[in-house]
Amino acid sequence: YAGSPAAEAGIKAGDRLLSINGEPMERWNGARLRDLTQKSAPGTGLELQVKRGERAWKVRLLLREFI
Repeated sequence: YAGSPAAEAGIKAGDRLLSINGEPMERWNGARLRDLTQKSAPGTGLELQVKRGERAWKVRLLLREFI
């Protein structure tokens, strides 16, 4: 979504998320990801490894308050 932390970090629809804070996505499930985002304070940083086509990179994004 435009203006979201992911969009501000340069993540686009179709990008593949490879890891969160160094943990491969295979270790994450919907409940764990929801808990991470809902129980973390606004301003908490997450390091994501993202892949688009053949290019992979790491980005850091900051969680914001969910309204």
